[in-house]
Amino acid sequence: MELIVGLLGVLGVVGYLVLEPGVSFEESVLNDGQGFEVSISKCVPDQSGKTILLLPPTGGENFLDRNYAGSFCKAGFQVIILQEWTGQDEKSLDLGLHQLLYERGNKAVGLVLKQIHDPFIAIFGTSVGATHAAVALASYPQIKAGFLVAGGGAFAEVIAHTNQSDLKKIRKERMEKFGFKDQVQYQAALEKTLSLDPLKLPVPRQASVGMVIATEDKMVPTSTQTQLAEYWKPSVIVKLPRSHVMAILQTWIFRKSEVVDFFEKVPGTG
Repeated sequence: MELIVGLLGVLGVVGYLVLEPGVSFEESVLNDGQGFEVSISKCVPDQSGKTILLLPPTGGENFLDRNYAGSFCKAGFQVIILQEWTGQDEKSLDLGLHQLLYERGNKAVGLVLKQIHDPFIAIFGTSVGATHAAVALASYPQIKAGFLVAGGGAFAEVIAHTNQSDLKKIRKERMEKFGFKDQVQYQAALEKTLSLDPLKLPVPRQASVGMVIATEDKMVPTSTQTQLAEYWKPSVIVKLPRSHVMAILQTWIFRKSEVVDFFEKVPGTG
């Protein structure tokens, strides 16, 4: 993931030049009254009645998110980018950390949903944002559509086998501390701590779902994306023979209009 963060940083200045013209964003912070906060960025079209929540990848909001949001807004959707929330960056050797992080991400989505009164709500996520979006789709029946780019289920498998540097580092430290003999044993231990995994939750049959699967992905291993697709049976599946980062960029550069079109064609969008 450090590669995508670095690449997006390098391209950031250029990226802002390709934002949709005439689209503006409002920044605000939501609070549940008990110290949990979600920072959001919102684009509101002249007329809407339909909303898309956007969950960025690891590294926080970037120009891709703003560009997607601008395109969705131009198509008549209110767009709310969840920029960050309380506790999302916590690090620990405790195996239960990942369950806690997904609980917080899902709480953030729930807090935002309470502010929305539109009859149509959808969600879009890339990379780690796509995994959070998958959990939300399986948790909140009011979400009627979702599109995931290079995200999957089987979270224990992702954590145990990813080549993402931070997770590789924590894997090494945990295996030394807890005496796991290999990644298979490590994955089995993680599995016991993770209940908020879309493969363990009901299929979101209320929602129309689309997915982009990166078939050469080692960051969110392709097998985990395929498992989610087989479980959910989304109406749209695009398979790109690319790595994690390149699949994300290729989707944005060449297929963004297809993503916008997907949401526009979902029943109930008017």
